[in-house]
Amino acid sequence: MSRLFVTAGSWKPVHDTVAVAIHSFQANGENQLTLKVGDQIKVEEKNGEWYRGVVLTSNYLLDNIDQAVTATTTIPQQPIGASGIFPATYVVLKNTQDFDVVTNELSQVIREWGLLLITYFRERKMSEYKIMKDRLSLLLDWHAKIMSPSITLEVREMLKGKVISKIEEGRRLMGLDMIVRTANGEPAHESNTGIISLYRMHQELDTSKVSAYNNTRQLTSQTFASSSTKDLLNGASGPGSPIPATSLINAATAAAAGATGGSSSSGSSPSSTSPMSPGRKPTSNTLSGSSSGGSPSPVRAGMRKSMMVRRETGDLAAAAAAASSASSSLQPNHIFFDLKVFMCSVGEETQLFFSIYNRTEGRFITEEYQVGLTALGMPHDVDKIGKLSTLFVDVSKKELQADLYLVCRLVRKGKMLVDGKKTGPLPYRRPFGCSVLRIDDNITVGRELVHTIPIYTSTQESVFPILHEMIIKNATNLQQVPKAKGICIGLTLLPGELKQVIKENPVLEEVQQTSKLGFPDVIYPGDQRNDLFITLESGEYSQDRKTSAKNVEIIVQARLENGDLVKDCLFTGDKHRSEYKSIVFYHSNQPHWSETIKINVPLQLLDQIYLVFSIRHCTTSETKERIPFGMSYLKLTNQDGTVIGNKTHSLVSYKTTKTIEEFIPSLKDPQNKLVPRSKGEQTKVKVLLCSTVCTQNLSLLTLLKWDQYNGDLGEVLNRFTFVDQIEIIKFMQETFNALFAILEAKKVSDPDLVFSVITWIIGLLVDEKTSKYTNFKPVLDMYIENHFTSSVAHNLLIGSLKRILSNNSNLKTLLSTLKSMEYILKFIVISKRNHDLIDKSVGYSKTFKEDLTSVFSTLSQLMKKTEREYIGAQTIALKIFSSMFSDLGQLFSIEERSEIAKNFIDSVRFDESLRLLNMEKMNVILKLTEGDLFLQNSSRTLLMDTVKKHLKQHMASSTNGFDDIKKQAEIISVMIDTIQTKLKDNSKIWDIVDMLPEIVESIKSCPLHFDIAKLDMVHNLYSILYLMDEALFDRYMQSLQPQQWWSNLFKLLRVLNSLLQENAVTYPENWLTLTMFQYSTVKKVIIQVSKYLLRKLQTKIQMQQWQQIDFDLWSIFFTLSITFVKLKGLALEHFSEAKQKTIKSRYGDMRNDLISTIQTMWESLEKYQIKLLPTVIAPFLELMFINQQNLKQLGIQLYYQLLRCEFKEHKSFKKVETETINTLDQITNTEAADILDEKFRIFFSSNLEEKMNNDMIIKDSGLIFIKDMKMFLELLFALRTLPDRAEYEDDRTIACMQLMNYLKQTDRQDTYIKYVHLLCNQHLTNNNYTEAGNTLLLHADLLEWSDTVVDELQFVEGFKSQSMRERKEKLYKLSIEYLDKGKAWERAITLMKKLIIQYEEVQFDYQRLADILQQESTFYRKIIGVERFFSEYFRVGYYGKGFEPSIRGKEFIYKGYELERMSDFVQRIQAKFPSASLLTYTELPPAEIMNSPNQYLQIYAVKPSQDLQQQLPANPRHTTVLANSINNNNVNHLSPSQRSKPSTPSGSPGSMSPALLSTGATATTATVPVATKPIPPAVQKYRQHNNINTFLYSKPFRKNKTGNEFGDLWIINNYYILQDSFPTIHRRSEIVRRYEVELSPIDNAVNSVMSKNTELNEMSIKHENGNDTNISPFTMILKGVIDAAVNGGVNMYKQVFFSKEYLVDNPDKKETVDRLKSALSQQVIILEKSLAIHAKVCSLEMGGLQEQLEKQLDKMKQEMTTFVQQQQQENI
Repeated sequence: MSRLFVTAGSWKPVHDTVAVAIHSFQANGENQLTLKVGDQIKVEEKNGEWYRGVVLTSNYLLDNIDQAVTATTTIPQQPIGASGIFPATYVVLKNTQDFDVVTNELSQVIREWGLLLITYFRERKMSEYKIMKDRLSLLLDWHAKIMSPSITLEVREMLKGKVISKIEEGRRLMGLDMIVRTANGEPAHESNTGIISLYRMHQELDTSKVSAYNNTRQLTSQTFASSSTKDLLNGASGPGSPIPATSLINAATAAAAGATGGSSSSGSSPSSTSPMSPGRKPTSNTLSGSSSGGSPSPVRAGMRKSMMVRRETGDLAAAAAAASSASSSLQPNHIFFDLKVFMCSVGEETQLFFSIYNRTEGRFITEEYQVGLTALGMPHDVDKIGKLSTLFVDVSKKELQADLYLVCRLVRKGKMLVDGKKTGPLPYRRPFGCSVLRIDDNITVGRELVHTIPIYTSTQESVFPILHEMIIKNATNLQQVPKAKGICIGLTLLPGELKQVIKENPVLEEVQQTSKLGFPDVIYPGDQRNDLFITLESGEYSQDRKTSAKNVEIIVQARLENGDLVKDCLFTGDKHRSEYKSIVFYHSNQPHWSETIKINVPLQLLDQIYLVFSIRHCTTSETKERIPFGMSYLKLTNQDGTVIGNKTHSLVSYKTTKTIEEFIPSLKDPQNKLVPRSKGEQTKVKVLLCSTVCTQNLSLLTLLKWDQYNGDLGEVLNRFTFVDQIEIIKFMQETFNALFAILEAKKVSDPDLVFSVITWIIGLLVDEKTSKYTNFKPVLDMYIENHFTSSVAHNLLIGSLKRILSNNSNLKTLLSTLKSMEYILKFIVISKRNHDLIDKSVGYSKTFKEDLTSVFSTLSQLMKKTEREYIGAQTIALKIFSSMFSDLGQLFSIEERSEIAKNFIDSVRFDESLRLLNMEKMNVILKLTEGDLFLQNSSRTLLMDTVKKHLKQHMASSTNGFDDIKKQAEIISVMIDTIQTKLKDNSKIWDIVDMLPEIVESIKSCPLHFDIAKLDMVHNLYSILYLMDEALFDRYMQSLQPQQWWSNLFKLLRVLNSLLQENAVTYPENWLTLTMFQYSTVKKVIIQVSKYLLRKLQTKIQMQQWQQIDFDLWSIFFTLSITFVKLKGLALEHFSEAKQKTIKSRYGDMRNDLISTIQTMWESLEKYQIKLLPTVIAPFLELMFINQQNLKQLGIQLYYQLLRCEFKEHKSFKKVETETINTLDQITNTEAADILDEKFRIFFSSNLEEKMNNDMIIKDSGLIFIKDMKMFLELLFALRTLPDRAEYEDDRTIACMQLMNYLKQTDRQDTYIKYVHLLCNQHLTNNNYTEAGNTLLLHADLLEWSDTVVDELQFVEGFKSQSMRERKEKLYKLSIEYLDKGKAWERAITLMKKLIIQYEEVQFDYQRLADILQQESTFYRKIIGVERFFSEYFRVGYYGKGFEPSIRGKEFIYKGYELERMSDFVQRIQAKFPSASLLTYTELPPAEIMNSPNQYLQIYAVKPSQDLQQQLPANPRHTTVLANSINNNNVNHLSPSQRSKPSTPSGSPGSMSPALLSTGATATTATVPVATKPIPPAVQKYRQHNNINTFLYSKPFRKNKTGNEFGDLWIINNYYILQDSFPTIHRRSEIVRRYEVELSPIDNAVNSVMSKNTELNEMSIKHENGNDTNISPFTMILKGVIDAAVNGGVNMYKQVFFSKEYLVDNPDKKETVDRLKSALSQQVIILEKSLAIHAKVCSLEMGGLQEQLEKQLDKMKQEMTTFVQQQQQENI
């Protein structure tokens, strides 16, 4: 676009307008914006057909992310916020008001999640990235649709509901800030929602998370990655039905349960992802083979569409309600079964029997659903094609959670033998196969899952009844039916009441229902069922004269006494029949059928019906049915009118010539005597009655027909408790009707007998501990409300109640009565209501009220009893009081009920040991506060004091557990919520303000592991403080006693401060709304409390008093205030732009709100500021660390005023300085040390210096203070920023020593001592015991041997307040202990000698003297008896500019660890500098290495040396290198003889050894007393490795080649002088000087011989004393020395050094030659002695070697004697 076009015309401002792109636009100019459909742009100006604006939301982000991922390039920056121009024809304009809360938040979330998406990609969190990308893509798609002008209002509102749900679900699962919402979708906060409700909303939303994000990554990716806009618009919910958040939560919960392999019967919305839903691989079932995909089969798709679409896209609110209710234990579930395809060619008619089997209980729980198929595999009725379905009804939640299986038994109907040659025309029912499918893995709510289950068979027909169990146990041992592909079926779980489910799915109206084998969990009044199930179990029949076993078939018919057939009364799963034929098992005299038949007969005919079992033998070739060989019968009722019992009945087989029609009438013919066929021949059948109209119990039947009974009804009632309980439950309505009729008719002399039966029946329903019928309580409620008709029972029941409660000696009766009292009262209320409907003139008479009131008075008297046996009764009374009390509203006024409740609560005693009783009492109080009594002023006023009195009493208990605290918090929260949301009068919070001290104390004393209960109480505290305005604060303070004022205030502030700590029990971090609510409430309290403190301060200033409570109050005030302003949750600068905007719009920056308050409060203290020094110094310094300028300036200002205050009072900064150092040390020890970086140090020093320069009073001293603090901060920063890893141990030690030196020089002794012990602990941690002992002596050196008392060391355990002498002694003993562990016994003995002087000459403490002398002797023995391995030493040079300035270009000597080898040490150093290169030569590196930007290491081993003084000539020509000038040294890589040797610095070499640190060690030049006898080798070795600061590295070279290797061997000795002597308090010391000394061949020879002599001498002494049993090294050294001497070694010395020519050429070496001769002579003497010792310790096997060595030694002695004689003659 040309510039002319862009600038043409004038741009006019546009206000409150947003443009939404309806077409994509590609920018082709630098000022244009690229638009995609749905992008939002805030329009600012207009010029003709062009707009200028700023992008609000854009799809640009997602498109470019895709490009970045495919191209693996850097993600482009998001263009949101970009400005430019765009054509008007591509957008539609909307007013900003059109963007409601949801739309605005959607735009904000897209921006926020877009940035998060980029973060995930940059950090390579690809799983999170993919999930977030899918979410963002979906939200962008929805945003485009919401903003589209073509979308309907209905669809837009539906999308908004989905948007809110998806946003909140995403926030929870991704760990983002949780936002709860009001009913209209607006974010909820304390201004528009009750504060208690707000808390509960957060709890419900948070506890409804699917699981932790890491455990649900796969689930969430499935849920969102597989979702498309089309699915979400048209699939899971219908048009115009926004998804509630709770529905989505339930869906996610159900999906999570499936994903983890668990089963869940709780409902979920249709959008839930189940284990077999699309987007997830089918679950493999080892029991039933592989399953097909989760999509419905095309077969019957059209027929099933109506039901499935209704469940998936119907009314979402109904679906959510069904899903929610399914979680209830009373909620029934139904399984819709649909037979898709039968893929097996049987070749004959086939019967398929489907039922549900409970493996856990080992029984079938439903009837069978039968499908009959032709030989072609099609239904007999062509109209049934596509309709082979049933609904298994009333499957309970408990059963769904059990191990359920769908079982299909297959029976063919045809020939006896499939391959039989002789076959007759008669068909038989023959076993074929079985299929099994596990249900819980293969079913989901509201969505059909299709499965194909294989068909198994067995060669043994006898196992057919248990074939399903064999398949479940191990299907691999069975064979599948050849060529059968299986049975394709569909399953759908439909939770909810049956009527509602059918109403939602009209197609189910024509679907056959398959009932349970038994009753559902609840039987409601009016439910009718009358089914009798007969299971043909097995039979035993004689073979008679047949050669093989029989093929037995049983025909079952129902006949009347006259023989008439009862038609169509037998049901086996498909239709009613008149007769039933059993399966025929081939050649089996003991067949097991396990076939169940349902008998449905008219009730009036039941007592006349007989089941007749006709037993016959079948052959393979018969053409007509044979006559039965036996008959059996079973009458369905007993003589007393009851139905036959639920048990297995053994039916005898009778011989008969009668036909089946004649058999039953012949039973009454006296001339027809039935004869059993044979002993033991019988048929076993099992009976199960499921009837609500018939009973099997005589006592129950008698009671129900009481008016026809002429006997003693009292006896019947006494026996009634023995009736089967399920029978009573089934006939509950009839039973109660009979009992109340008997009561009214006064047929029993004792009405309490009837009353006891009534209470016993009620107890079956209410006793949760002993009864399994508690789920039938709704049935009783329904009966009382709708079916109970008595109008006189209330007087009778009240009379019985009063008698039992008054005469409570029978505890069993009392307990039973109390348990049922709730329902007894319901009966009383309804009876009274019925009575008043009949006689409307009476009303609630005074007598009736008095009688009922007396019942409660009697109950209160019971609660006052203190005997232990009444505790159970009292607990039950408390449990039922609340539910019982609710019914009194129909009888008593609200004031009367309040009085009853008050008296009852006051009657309940408090005993800490009665935990259960106390809890039930709290439950009663909770119910009262939740009820209507707290909504009326009169009743609330009456009850409030009582409730608070008991609540305070319980809260003060020391035995409160988790449940107690949680219940107490719940009661308080209910009262708060009632005041705020129901009464809508915040001023009434005054009623519970006096609970604040108890709430505070409860929070304070609550154990850490009670975090949930504690959080409830914390929220109550914040809620009360939030609702209290300034006037209520003042009123509360004035209501307190003077001594309580400040104590309560202090406790409140202390608790508030503790709740702001990082590890405190408070709201989770992602509860943003409540977190901000917490902060705003605390801010409010701080401002309010500041007024009271200022008022109190004015009084104190006038009275010139300052008490401990003042210190405590002001300290906690400033601590709380500073804690508040440095909260991470208020650090807005660290939040995203969207989050900052949200917080600022509602709260602003709350930190700034407190700055003036803090400043005012601090300035008002004036001279009292210094009293708060220990408390406030840390908060003031922490303010300076906050990255917010206002707070940093506040911190520096407060700190400066504190300095000024101390200077005015004491003319120094000593206290502030000490506290500052200690505080900074503590802060950097617990937090990141980089807070002391250069930026902070500059801020601290420059701002403080600016203030000091303007204050002439403290300027001079202040500038000195600043200088010292800058140095301290730099040294502390250097120490604290070092990594806490092993390879940095030496660096930490050096940094610590530098800081210690500074502290010592500046006379900061306390901090110096602290670091001494810190360094000691560091050494101990690394097992550097010698260094630890030496470190402790730094502390001891500060102390005198005096009785001056020193303070306790707060930072070190065990150093209480004591005298200097005692502390120094303790330090010495600790040091001795550590030196002992480090085997530095000589150093320890030095310390002991000092202690010996104290004990012997000063303290005269001979006991301790004896102990120390004994320990000293032990150490001496260790010196000579314990072999020590001294550490090796290594020289390390750091070259190149890549190293830190502190080590760059420097050389150090390191003390290695014990037994550490060279390779291990090199590896350790390289681990610290992994990028450094290792130099392989030992010469100093050239300049290019020194100046290289890289890192180079030079490492080699060195040895301690104490002979540098002897090696240096008078005027040395050798090189001296200073450590600080290594970088300037230009020595090249020539051989040592070719190097230019700079002159030696002035001063003798001996003066170059610096003094040791104060460890008591002496320098290497110290005078050593001359020994009168040889020094033991152990002592010599110790001296060689201790108190040394000189180290040697030797390197051989050759000058001239004379042909004699001894004459040509020259040595360069490199001597390194250290800054410190080893051992010291660290393991690294810098080289300060180095020397190169050349040794001539003669000097080298002398050193070599003398070294070998020393080694021989050490060995011989060691073995002479028996200190070493391993003589191999001794033998080897002897052999090596003697062999070398005999084989020419000595002769080589003779040829080179003992010739006249050598002395002529080297006259200055005569003394050295004499030393060599003397050394060789001495060697012979030593060898002779060593061989003698060797002969004593060597084994017999080494005798030959010993003899050989002795001969060689003799030869050596002779040569030496000859040589000496020759030399003597030459001298003569």
